[in-house]
Amino acid sequence: MPSAERGADAAPGPDEMERLIRDGLFGAGLVTIDTPELVGRYNACLQQLGIAPTGLASFRIDGLGWSPEIARDKGDIRYLCAGIANPMGVIVSPSQRGKPIYSPFNSYDRRMLDAYFDRYHQTIADLTATTYLGLDIDQELTRYETPRDLLLVRYIVVRSVAGGLFDAARAQGALVERFMADDLAWFDPRLRAALVENARQWGDLRYRRVEITPLRFDVWTFQTQAFGGVFVLRCLKSGGTMLLVEDGALLGGGAGDAEERAVADPDLPQRLEDEEIVEIEWEWYRAHPEVLVDKKLSLLADVVCEESPDLDFAGLKLAQKRQHGVRLADRLPAVYHELERVARRIDAGQSPRATELSPALRLALLRPHPRLNDAERDVVWLLLCRLQPSDVLRLYMSDKDRFFTQYQTWSTCKREWAVDLIKTRYLAPAATGGPGS
Repeated sequence: MPSAERGADAAPGPDEMERLIRDGLFGAGLVTIDTPELVGRYNACLQQLGIAPTGLASFRIDGLGWSPEIARDKGDIRYLCAGIANPMGVIVSPSQRGKPIYSPFNSYDRRMLDAYFDRYHQTIADLTATTYLGLDIDQELTRYETPRDLLLVRYIVVRSVAGGLFDAARAQGALVERFMADDLAWFDPRLRAALVENARQWGDLRYRRVEITPLRFDVWTFQTQAFGGVFVLRCLKSGGTMLLVEDGALLGGGAGDAEERAVADPDLPQRLEDEEIVEIEWEWYRAHPEVLVDKKLSLLADVVCEESPDLDFAGLKLAQKRQHGVRLADRLPAVYHELERVARRIDAGQSPRATELSPALRLALLRPHPRLNDAERDVVWLLLCRLQPSDVLRLYMSDKDRFFTQYQTWSTCKREWAVDLIKTRYLAPAATGGPGS
């Protein structure tokens, strides 16, 4: 049987981490920090952000500066947050540009970081040659009292700190300007001393790019880990706003303009369809029959691996997997058999009506509506990962943080099968330039 589930704030253990790294599912793109100079800069940045430094001499970081090794050492996967309203970041190398974010706090973190690097990449390269950059990701609220406070968030401001370098550059520029503007400045001992002291501590900053202004980044539809998981959907066809919370106990009674629901609300999928946020597109499934096969195998793997946790389910031929399906037919969920029949109908060119499908199958087949933009689709996929928990491949593709947490609870059988599925359907096509979704 799967091991007991660890808390969501627990970082992957050493053995689990090494296994994921070996299988190519974790660690790709992490930047190694293993010199005293870089470790010192990272720790100095943590201290300026109000976070206790790490005692590790070597670790790896993602694009936003989060380290799996430090998270495990601290026992806190959210160690780079100053409360749920203010996540932070650490940049000590221009190599962090374009790198993945392994433990995002908000759905927009990746796009926000891309915008930051796109605007300031030359300055980042200059600054990190000698110091660090700390990112204070400010939503302009000291803290959230209730999930409804998230409706106030329509943009964030990314403010940068660099250990006093920004202030020093401005001070040095003002001193140089005074010195150059006054023919008698050389005879001012205080001005000369101030220039010498500034240059001694910071060097000649006149020709360096050392100014980063606050970056405003607009957010519209997003998901956040605050309050255990909240979705703010401003992409409704009707033009309204929907607030979805994973913890139904936090619902605020529906007062105000936004529609409030729990993610587990059985009526939510229909509301999402009505607002053209999700849909079932038979032509897409007809063009991608392997997706239906994978969904069916996911349901089968749940049952088989629960019964035989040490079985090499991943190594079985398709015919052998079907034999397990026949043997365990009475234990498989009804949606498994219904999915088999629907797959045959799709293959025959038919398009079943929604009323013919059970609620469970309709839920399993939902996809983001094509009218949504890329950022909105990312958020909707995160939501569908909550509604389609058996879809291991989609979980890895859209919500790796949640995948890593759930991976630790699975039996050896399911872990091996999940890794094989992801390597076959996701990693291999991506490596050859094929579709990754």
